Amino acid sequence: MQFDASTGVAGTLQDQDRICHPEASPDATKVVYAAGKDCSEVWIIDADGTHPKEVARSGGGRVGFSVGDFSWSLDGSVVSHAACQYVSGDSGKIRCGGPYVDVQVSNGRVRRRAEAASVVREYRPLIKPLKVSVTIAGPVDYSGAMLVPAQPAGKLLQAPTSATVTATLTDQNDPDRIFDLKVLATPNSTYVVGTLHVTDPKKHFDEQFMVFGQVAIQSYRRALMRGIWIQTSSMPFTSGRVDLSIYR
Repeated sequence: MQFDASTGVAGTLQDQDRICHPEASPDATKVVYAAGKDCSEVWIIDADGTHPKEVARSGGGRVGFSVGDFSWSLDGSVVSHAACQYVSGDSGKIRCGGPYVDVQVSNGRVRRRAEAASVVREYRPLIKPLKVSVTIAGPVDYSGAMLVPAQPAGKLLQAPTSATVTATLTDQNDPDRIFDLKVLATPNSTYVVGTLHVTDPKKHFDEQFMVFGQVAIQSYRRALMRGIWIQTSSMPFTSGRVDLSIYR
């Protein structure tokens, strides 16, 4: 199942006879799970429910993944699991011990590793410092990124609670660098309109734009607004493309 935190709507990612212990990848773009009668198959699916792919038909021998959890490598290239086996047949008592298994996501290669009753790879913390990048292209050109406090930038990753969303984002390493954003968000729409003011003294840049764009929450670590900017302070009006990305 998948659950949209902004709408409260639940949906089915994948429907198979048996699915065991789905686990999201570190970047939240993919999900690994076990499937099959004894959950011995390893499958990968995109987080939006598309492109299901069986990467390994078996962990070897009577290894099954009906108990325990999968664990991802930080780069998302390998999933690991204890080599749990049914003591007899394909049901009944399960013993977890002996070499654990690594499964290569790209080619399904299974490698037996050190003996372990369970295995959990190192995870980076989910709550990380927020980074914001802005790219402005066209007659006016700018590109910059900075580290910002979790507040107020964090609310840009949340479903809006009011029609107006404002955030003044100040670089933690240089308080003179500021991205000031104010947009109007329409209920049940991903489109926004508002203003963006970028102040970056080191790049001799201090400009304000009207922006029209669409917001996409790509994962719990990344949100993106893409659209166009327009300046009307002089004739002729100027416009171009704007990308604003917030990520952990």
